[in-house]
Amino acid sequence: MSQLLPGADLIRTQPPQVMNLPGVLGAAREPAGAGFQELLQQAGQSSAKTPEVVVQTGDTLVGLVRQWHRERGADVSDAQAYRQALQVARAQGIENPDLIVPGQRVRLEGLVINETATVAQRLVGTEAPRAITLIQQGAQPALEGRHAVLDRTLERAQTKGYIPAHQLPAVRQRVLQMAQTFGFQPDDFARVAMMESDGFNPEANNGRCFGVIQFCSGRGQGADSVGMAERPKDILRMSVLEQLDLVETYFKDTGLNRMGPRVGLADLYLTVLTPAAREERGLHTPLNIAGEQANMLYVGGRRGNAITRNSILQGLHTLTNQRLGLEAPIAQRQLSPTQRQQFAAAVSSATGQMP
Repeated sequence: MSQLLPGADLIRTQPPQVMNLPGVLGAAREPAGAGFQELLQQAGQSSAKTPEVVVQTGDTLVGLVRQWHRERGADVSDAQAYRQALQVARAQGIENPDLIVPGQRVRLEGLVINETATVAQRLVGTEAPRAITLIQQGAQPALEGRHAVLDRTLERAQTKGYIPAHQLPAVRQRVLQMAQTFGFQPDDFARVAMMESDGFNPEANNGRCFGVIQFCSGRGQGADSVGMAERPKDILRMSVLEQLDLVETYFKDTGLNRMGPRVGLADLYLTVLTPAAREERGLHTPLNIAGEQANMLYVGGRRGNAITRNSILQGLHTLTNQRLGLEAPIAQRQLSPTQRQQFAAAVSSATGQMP
Protein backbone atom coordinates (compact mmCIF):
# COMPACT_ATOMS: atom_id res chain seq x y z
CA MET A 1 0.00 0.00 0.00
CA SER A 2 1.08 3.55 0.22
CA GLN A 3 3.92 5.34 1.85
CA LEU A 4 3.15 8.86 3.00
CA LEU A 5 6.79 9.67 3.64
CA PRO A 6 9.05 9.59 0.55
CA GLY A 7 11.79 7.00 0.76
CA ALA A 8 10.16 4.74 3.33
CA ASP A 9 10.75 1.05 2.63
CA LEU A 10 7.76 -0.77 1.22
CA ILE A 11 7.32 -4.53 1.08
CA ARG A 12 4.45 -5.72 -1.04
CA THR A 13 2.19 -8.74 -0.80
CA GLN A 14 3.00 -11.76 -2.94
CA PRO A 15 3.56 -10.35 -6.44
CA PRO A 16 1.55 -11.93 -9.25
CA GLN A 17 3.46 -13.61 -12.06
CA VAL A 18 3.64 -11.67 -15.27
CA MET A 19 1.92 -13.24 -18.26
CA ASN A 20 4.18 -14.22 -21.10
CA LEU A 21 2.18 -12.57 -23.86
CA PRO A 22 3.67 -12.20 -27.31
CA GLY A 23 2.21 -8.92 -28.49
CA VAL A 24 -1.02 -8.39 -26.61
CA LEU A 25 -3.23 -11.40 -27.06
CA GLY A 26 -0.68 -14.12 -26.46
CA ALA A 27 0.23 -17.13 -28.56
CA ALA A 28 -2.58 -19.21 -29.94
CA ARG A 29 -1.83 -22.67 -31.28
CA GLU A 30 -2.45 -22.46 -34.98
CA PRO A 31 -2.74 -25.74 -36.86
CA ALA A 32 -3.10 -23.83 -40.12
CA GLY A 33 -4.09 -20.45 -41.51
CA ALA A 34 -3.83 -17.06 -39.87
CA GLY A 35 -5.14 -16.01 -36.47
CA PHE A 36 -6.34 -12.63 -35.25
CA GLN A 37 -2.88 -11.51 -34.17
CA GLU A 38 -1.46 -11.70 -37.71
CA LEU A 39 -4.59 -10.21 -39.26
CA LEU A 40 -4.61 -7.27 -36.89
CA GLN A 41 -0.96 -6.59 -37.61
CA GLN A 42 -1.84 -6.53 -41.30
CA ALA A 43 -4.77 -4.23 -40.55
CA GLY A 44 -2.51 -1.86 -38.65
CA GLN A 45 -0.06 -1.77 -41.56
CA SER A 46 -2.95 -1.04 -43.93
CA SER A 47 -4.08 1.93 -41.84
CA ALA A 48 -1.18 4.07 -42.94
CA LYS A 49 -3.11 7.32 -43.29
CA THR A 50 -3.38 8.80 -39.82
CA PRO A 51 -5.88 11.65 -39.30
CA GLU A 52 -4.47 14.87 -37.89
CA VAL A 53 -6.35 17.69 -36.21
CA VAL A 54 -5.32 21.14 -35.05
CA VAL A 55 -6.31 21.84 -31.45
CA GLN A 56 -8.79 24.68 -30.98
CA THR A 57 -9.53 26.64 -27.80
CA GLY A 58 -11.53 24.46 -25.43
CA ASP A 59 -10.53 21.15 -27.04
CA THR A 60 -9.53 18.16 -24.95
CA LEU A 61 -7.91 14.92 -26.08
CA VAL A 62 -10.91 12.93 -24.90
CA GLY A 63 -13.21 15.31 -26.76
CA LEU A 64 -11.23 14.91 -29.99
CA VAL A 65 -11.49 11.13 -29.71
CA ARG A 66 -15.24 11.36 -29.15
CA GLN A 67 -15.62 13.73 -32.12
CA TRP A 68 -13.68 11.34 -34.35
CA HIS A 69 -16.12 8.54 -33.52
CA ARG A 70 -19.22 10.77 -33.79
CA GLU A 71 -18.24 11.86 -37.29
CA ARG A 72 -18.37 8.20 -38.26
CA GLY A 73 -21.75 7.55 -36.67
CA ALA A 74 -20.39 5.77 -33.60
CA ASP A 75 -20.26 6.49 -29.91
CA VAL A 76 -17.86 5.44 -27.17
CA SER A 77 -18.19 5.36 -23.40
CA ASP A 78 -16.29 7.74 -21.12
CA ALA A 79 -13.90 4.92 -20.18
CA GLN A 80 -13.28 3.95 -23.82
CA ALA A 81 -12.69 7.57 -24.87
CA TYR A 82 -10.26 8.12 -22.01
CA ARG A 83 -8.34 4.89 -22.75
CA GLN A 84 -8.03 5.84 -26.40
CA ALA A 85 -6.93 9.37 -25.46
CA LEU A 86 -4.17 7.82 -23.33
CA GLN A 87 -3.22 5.67 -26.31
CA VAL A 88 -2.95 8.75 -28.56
CA ALA A 89 -0.90 10.55 -25.90
CA ARG A 90 1.51 7.62 -25.52
CA ALA A 91 2.00 7.34 -29.28
CA GLN A 92 2.95 11.02 -29.61
CA GLY A 93 4.85 11.63 -26.40
CA ILE A 94 2.20 13.91 -24.89
CA GLU A 95 3.22 13.76 -21.25
CA ASN A 96 -0.03 15.10 -19.82
CA PRO A 97 -3.06 13.76 -21.72
CA ASP A 98 -5.25 16.29 -19.89
CA LEU A 99 -3.30 19.25 -21.29
CA ILE A 100 -3.27 20.19 -24.97
CA VAL A 101 -2.97 23.74 -26.30
CA PRO A 102 -4.54 25.66 -29.22
CA GLY A 103 -2.54 25.27 -32.42
CA GLN A 104 -1.04 21.94 -31.36
CA ARG A 105 -1.27 19.23 -34.03
CA VAL A 106 -2.57 15.88 -32.81
CA ARG A 107 -2.53 12.70 -34.88
CA LEU A 108 -5.32 10.36 -33.85
CA GLU A 109 -3.15 7.30 -34.15
CA GLY A 110 -4.89 4.00 -33.54
CA LEU A 111 -8.38 5.23 -34.28
CA VAL A 112 -8.37 4.36 -37.98
CA ILE A 113 -8.12 0.67 -37.19
CA ASN A 114 -11.09 1.04 -34.84
CA GLU A 115 -13.08 2.42 -37.78
CA THR A 116 -12.18 -0.80 -39.62
CA ALA A 117 -14.09 -2.73 -36.99
CA THR A 118 -17.39 -1.22 -38.12
CA VAL A 119 -17.02 -2.75 -41.56
CA ALA A 120 -15.39 -5.97 -40.35
CA GLN A 121 -18.24 -6.61 -37.97
CA ARG A 122 -20.71 -6.94 -40.84
CA LEU A 123 -18.46 -9.35 -42.71
CA VAL A 124 -16.80 -11.62 -40.17
CA GLY A 125 -18.96 -11.29 -37.09
CA THR A 126 -18.40 -9.74 -33.69
CA GLU A 127 -15.10 -11.41 -32.77
CA ALA A 128 -12.96 -9.45 -35.23
CA PRO A 129 -13.89 -5.95 -33.99
CA ARG A 130 -13.60 -7.13 -30.39
CA ALA A 131 -10.10 -8.40 -31.12
CA ILE A 132 -9.23 -5.08 -32.77
CA THR A 133 -10.41 -3.31 -29.62
CA LEU A 134 -8.20 -5.57 -27.51
CA ILE A 135 -5.15 -4.72 -29.58
CA GLN A 136 -5.79 -0.98 -29.72
CA GLN A 137 -6.66 -0.58 -26.05
CA GLY A 138 -3.80 -2.64 -24.66
CA ALA A 139 -5.73 -5.88 -24.16
CA GLN A 140 -8.56 -4.07 -22.41
CA PRO A 141 -11.72 -5.75 -23.73
CA ALA A 142 -14.92 -3.83 -24.41
CA LEU A 143 -17.15 -5.56 -21.88
CA GLU A 144 -20.90 -5.32 -21.89
CA GLY A 145 -22.59 -3.05 -19.37
CA ARG A 146 -21.56 -0.10 -17.29
CA HIS A 147 -18.88 -0.81 -14.64
CA ALA A 148 -18.48 -4.32 -16.06
CA VAL A 149 -14.94 -4.79 -14.70
CA LEU A 150 -16.11 -3.86 -11.21
CA ASP A 151 -19.09 -6.19 -11.45
CA ARG A 152 -17.01 -9.12 -12.66
CA THR A 153 -14.45 -8.49 -9.94
CA LEU A 154 -17.17 -8.42 -7.28
CA GLU A 155 -18.72 -11.61 -8.62
CA ARG A 156 -15.31 -13.27 -8.46
CA ALA A 157 -14.82 -11.98 -4.90
CA GLN A 158 -18.14 -13.48 -3.87
CA THR A 159 -17.23 -16.82 -5.47
CA LYS A 160 -13.90 -16.85 -3.63
CA GLY A 161 -15.59 -16.06 -0.33
CA TYR A 162 -14.13 -12.58 0.05
CA ILE A 163 -17.56 -10.91 0.14
CA PRO A 164 -20.81 -12.52 1.36
CA ALA A 165 -23.46 -12.53 -1.34
CA HIS A 166 -25.83 -10.40 0.71
CA GLN A 167 -23.18 -7.64 1.01
CA LEU A 168 -22.38 -7.39 -2.71
CA PRO A 169 -24.93 -4.64 -3.48
CA ALA A 170 -23.73 -2.54 -0.55
CA VAL A 171 -20.07 -2.97 -1.49
CA ARG A 172 -20.80 -2.03 -5.09
CA GLN A 173 -22.74 1.04 -4.02
CA ARG A 174 -19.92 2.06 -1.68
CA VAL A 175 -17.38 1.89 -4.51
CA LEU A 176 -19.66 3.91 -6.79
CA GLN A 177 -20.13 6.52 -4.08
CA MET A 178 -16.35 6.86 -3.57
CA ALA A 179 -15.84 7.05 -7.32
CA GLN A 180 -18.22 9.99 -7.50
CA THR A 181 -16.65 11.69 -4.47
CA PHE A 182 -13.07 11.42 -5.70
CA GLY A 183 -13.58 11.45 -9.47
CA PHE A 184 -12.16 8.06 -10.45
CA GLN A 185 -13.70 5.32 -12.57
CA PRO A 186 -15.33 2.47 -10.57
CA ASP A 187 -13.68 -0.08 -12.87
CA ASP A 188 -10.29 1.47 -12.08
CA PHE A 189 -10.82 0.89 -8.37
CA ALA A 190 -11.52 -2.78 -9.17
CA ARG A 191 -8.20 -2.96 -11.03
CA VAL A 192 -6.37 -1.48 -8.05
CA ALA A 193 -8.05 -3.95 -5.71
CA MET A 194 -7.09 -6.80 -8.03
CA MET A 195 -3.43 -5.84 -7.81
CA GLU A 196 -3.43 -5.19 -4.08
CA SER A 197 -5.62 -7.98 -2.69
CA ASP A 198 -6.58 -10.38 -5.49
CA GLY A 199 -9.77 -8.39 -5.91
CA PHE A 200 -11.30 -7.41 -2.54
CA ASN A 201 -9.78 -10.06 -0.29
CA PRO A 202 -10.18 -8.47 3.18
CA GLU A 203 -7.60 -10.84 4.69
CA ALA A 204 -4.85 -10.20 2.14
CA ASN A 205 -1.56 -9.46 3.91
CA ASN A 206 2.19 -10.02 3.80
CA GLY A 207 2.76 -9.59 7.52
CA ARG A 208 3.24 -5.86 7.21
CA CYS A 209 0.45 -4.63 4.92
CA PHE A 210 -3.19 -5.57 5.38
CA GLY A 211 -6.55 -5.55 3.66
CA VAL A 212 -8.12 -4.68 0.32
CA ILE A 213 -5.63 -1.92 -0.57
CA GLN A 214 -2.83 -3.08 1.74
CA PHE A 215 -2.69 -0.65 4.65
CA CYS A 216 0.93 -0.89 5.78
CA SER A 217 2.17 -0.61 9.35
CA GLY A 218 4.77 1.92 10.40
CA ARG A 219 4.96 5.63 10.97
CA GLY A 220 3.57 7.68 8.11
CA GLN A 221 2.14 4.60 6.40
CA GLY A 222 -1.41 3.71 5.42
CA ALA A 223 -2.49 2.14 8.70
CA ASP A 224 -1.22 5.21 10.52
CA SER A 225 -3.25 7.41 8.17
CA VAL A 226 -6.52 5.72 9.21
CA GLY A 227 -5.79 5.56 12.95
CA MET A 228 -4.71 1.90 12.98
CA ALA A 229 -0.97 2.36 13.53
CA GLU A 230 -1.00 0.50 16.85
CA ARG A 231 -3.19 -2.37 15.67
CA PRO A 232 -2.88 -2.76 11.87
CA LYS A 233 -3.68 -6.48 12.01
CA ASP A 234 -7.15 -5.63 13.29
CA ILE A 235 -7.92 -4.53 9.74
CA LEU A 236 -8.05 -8.21 8.78
CA ARG A 237 -11.02 -8.71 11.09
CA MET A 238 -13.05 -6.12 9.18
CA SER A 239 -15.36 -6.90 6.29
CA VAL A 240 -14.74 -5.40 2.85
CA LEU A 241 -17.54 -2.94 3.49
CA GLU A 242 -15.91 -1.79 6.75
CA GLN A 243 -12.49 -1.55 5.10
CA LEU A 244 -13.91 0.70 2.39
CA ASP A 245 -14.64 3.25 5.14
CA LEU A 246 -10.90 3.21 5.90
CA VAL A 247 -10.13 3.55 2.20
CA GLU A 248 -12.23 6.71 1.99
CA THR A 249 -10.48 8.16 5.04
CA TYR A 250 -7.11 7.36 3.51
CA PHE A 251 -8.02 8.92 0.16
CA LYS A 252 -9.01 12.15 1.91
CA ASP A 253 -5.85 12.13 4.01
CA THR A 254 -3.67 11.77 0.91
CA GLY A 255 -5.46 14.56 -0.96
CA LEU A 256 -7.07 12.48 -3.70
CA ASN A 257 -10.13 14.74 -3.49
CA ARG A 258 -7.93 17.72 -4.41
CA MET A 259 -6.54 16.26 -7.63
CA GLY A 260 -9.28 17.56 -9.90
CA PRO A 261 -12.67 16.55 -11.22
CA ARG A 262 -11.30 13.41 -12.87
CA VAL A 263 -8.67 11.06 -11.46
CA GLY A 264 -7.05 8.60 -13.85
CA LEU A 265 -6.02 5.05 -13.09
CA ALA A 266 -2.33 5.88 -12.65
CA ASP A 267 -3.04 8.60 -10.08
CA LEU A 268 -5.50 6.35 -8.27
CA TYR A 269 -2.95 3.55 -7.99
CA LEU A 270 -0.09 5.87 -7.06
CA THR A 271 -2.26 7.17 -4.22
CA VAL A 272 -2.33 3.62 -2.91
CA LEU A 273 1.31 2.86 -3.73
CA THR A 274 3.30 6.07 -3.14
CA PRO A 275 1.35 9.36 -3.09
CA ALA A 276 4.49 11.49 -3.48
CA ALA A 277 5.09 9.91 -6.90
CA ARG A 278 1.92 11.54 -8.26
CA GLU A 279 3.90 14.75 -8.76
CA GLU A 280 5.71 13.20 -11.72
CA ARG A 281 3.35 13.55 -14.69
CA GLY A 282 5.41 12.02 -17.49
CA LEU A 283 4.01 8.74 -18.81
CA HIS A 284 7.44 7.18 -19.36
CA THR A 285 9.49 8.90 -16.65
CA PRO A 286 10.87 6.55 -13.94
CA LEU A 287 9.03 6.99 -10.66
CA ASN A 288 10.59 7.03 -7.20
CA ILE A 289 8.91 3.88 -5.85
CA ALA A 290 10.66 2.25 -2.90
CA GLY A 291 10.63 -1.45 -2.14
CA GLU A 292 9.98 -4.51 -4.27
CA GLN A 293 6.80 -4.45 -6.33
CA ALA A 294 4.83 -6.90 -8.44
CA ASN A 295 6.71 -7.91 -11.60
CA MET A 296 4.19 -6.54 -14.03
CA LEU A 297 4.36 -3.02 -12.60
CA TYR A 298 7.85 -2.64 -14.06
CA VAL A 299 8.58 -1.70 -17.66
CA GLY A 300 8.53 -4.90 -19.67
CA GLY A 301 7.30 -6.83 -16.63
CA ARG A 302 10.86 -7.21 -15.33
CA ARG A 303 12.20 -6.21 -11.95
CA GLY A 304 15.26 -4.08 -12.29
CA ASN A 305 13.57 -1.91 -14.89
CA ALA A 306 11.88 1.34 -13.94
CA ILE A 307 8.29 1.74 -12.86
CA THR A 308 6.50 4.41 -14.89
CA ARG A 309 2.94 5.62 -15.20
CA ASN A 310 2.69 3.73 -18.46
CA SER A 311 4.00 0.46 -17.00
CA ILE A 312 1.56 0.81 -14.10
CA LEU A 313 -1.36 1.18 -16.51
CA GLN A 314 -0.25 -1.83 -18.53
CA GLY A 315 0.33 -3.93 -15.42
CA LEU A 316 -3.03 -3.17 -13.87
CA HIS A 317 -4.93 -3.91 -17.08
CA THR A 318 -2.96 -7.08 -17.79
CA LEU A 319 -3.43 -8.54 -14.32
CA THR A 320 -7.14 -7.77 -14.22
CA ASN A 321 -7.70 -9.28 -17.66
CA GLN A 322 -5.71 -12.35 -16.70
CA ARG A 323 -7.57 -13.02 -13.47
CA LEU A 324 -10.97 -12.34 -14.97
CA GLY A 325 -10.12 -14.61 -17.92
CA LEU A 326 -10.82 -12.01 -20.58
CA GLU A 327 -8.18 -12.74 -23.26
CA ALA A 328 -8.21 -16.49 -23.82
CA PRO A 329 -11.41 -16.83 -25.91
CA ILE A 330 -10.14 -14.31 -28.47
CA ALA A 331 -6.54 -15.53 -28.45
CA GLN A 332 -7.62 -19.10 -29.13
CA ARG A 333 -10.15 -18.37 -31.88
CA GLN A 334 -9.03 -18.76 -35.50
CA LEU A 335 -10.38 -17.50 -38.80
CA SER A 336 -11.17 -19.68 -41.74
CA PRO A 337 -9.53 -18.84 -45.11
CA THR A 338 -12.81 -17.30 -46.26
CA GLN A 339 -13.08 -15.15 -43.15
CA ARG A 340 -9.48 -14.09 -43.64
CA GLN A 341 -10.26 -12.82 -47.15
CA GLN A 342 -13.38 -11.05 -45.89
CA PHE A 343 -11.39 -9.39 -43.13
CA ALA A 344 -8.73 -8.19 -45.58
CA ALA A 345 -11.47 -6.74 -47.80
CA ALA A 346 -12.97 -4.97 -44.77
CA VAL A 347 -9.62 -3.39 -43.96
CA SER A 348 -9.21 -2.22 -47.54
CA SER A 349 -12.73 -0.76 -47.65
CA ALA A 350 -12.45 1.07 -44.35
CA THR A 351 -8.97 2.50 -44.81
CA GLY A 352 -8.79 3.10 -48.54
CA GLN A 353 -5.59 1.04 -48.65
CA MET A 354 -4.93 -2.09 -50.67
CA PRO A 355 -4.62 -5.22 -48.46
